[in-house]
Amino acid sequence: SSGINAEYGGYKEFQRYLSLKHAGCTDSVEINEALNEGLEKMKTITRRYSRKQLRWIKQRLSQSVANYHYVRLDTTFPEEWETQISKTACEIMEMFLCGKLKSEASDMPQASMISKTCDICEITCIGDVSFTAHMKSRKHRRRKAYLKQKPLYDKFRADSKTPV
Repeated sequence: SSGINAEYGGYKEFQRYLSLKHAGCTDSVEINEALNEGLEKMKTITRRYSRKQLRWIKQRLSQSVANYHYVRLDTTFPEEWETQISKTACEIMEMFLCGKLKSEASDMPQASMISKTCDICEITCIGDVSFTAHMKSRKHRRRKAYLKQKPLYDKFRADSKTPV
């Protein structure tokens, strides 16, 4: 599987289908069944990932722009793209270009735009909300615990006669 990101690329979901095709299976019913199974699994993980993204946006973005006007466009049904998404987005853009919709970006407090760097994780966050969320994150806590234990582990390896 060199070059294939099996975790995010949908490879796992279609592994049975790909195995059947590679083995030269001629049973079209079984191949179609495997393909449909892969598609259903892919739809499920896509919906799950979408919900995860929405949670992240609500937690991070909504806090920093609570006093500002924003529109959430529901893209659940692609067949309604033209009437629901495109039309609404064009109307908003037209209002903005005509000066009827005020740009909140210029009114946003500059303190929220300051970048902060976490020396432990070596990442940069834009704004206090993002930085605070990072400091409370599991990734940050694990990295901090690892760095606390690392000197003890390095000393153990140096004192040990047998390689670890």
